[in-house]
Amino acid sequence: AMENTGAFSSVIIGEHGKQTFRSGSNQASAHLLGDQDTGTWWQPDPTDPVNRWWVEIDLGRCVVATKLRVIFPDALGVRPFEFFSLYVSPGIVVQTAPTQVRFSRVGRPVNNNTQRVVEFDLSTVDQAVATGQHLVTSDSLDFDLVRFVRFEATGVTAGAALAEIEVETVGINIATRVTTA
Repeated sequence: AMENTGAFSSVIIGEHGKQTFRSGSNQASAHLLGDQDTGTWWQPDPTDPVNRWWVEIDLGRCVVATKLRVIFPDALGVRPFEFFSLYVSPGIVVQTAPTQVRFSRVGRPVNNNTQRVVEFDLSTVDQAVATGQHLVTSDSLDFDLVRFVRFEATGVTAGAALAEIEVETVGINIATRVTTA
């Protein structure tokens, strides 16, 4: 889903959706997360506070995604982020704050991360309120709807950088097949 994010545009929600790649630190290199090249990367300014070490990607449309993959550079002088969280949103606004997007945390490393590639499987838990003799209300699906992906460092890692975030989707990209008459 990352290959053609720039080909789509959707509803702007506050600051969300105004640009494909948005960051609290080093905005100039945030676009490198979508260039499909693990030899380039986004790295926050080490003089910025850690609460600004985040980057957000707008896919431009909502996709059915099964997995997120966070890839850190394999180069001298840079390291994987040891402490981070990954969030997704289908682009639903917060009812009490219509300029904010509601995110759900997909995951975070259990221990201090040292891996170059970290994968997170996505799922949707069906929280239906229907009841009945033959209804199963505890099912979960092995995908989630994703428009926004947000990476947040939750601790300082000297020399940390992020090369790519991959969004694995199901089937064809429906948004490229829809036309209007």
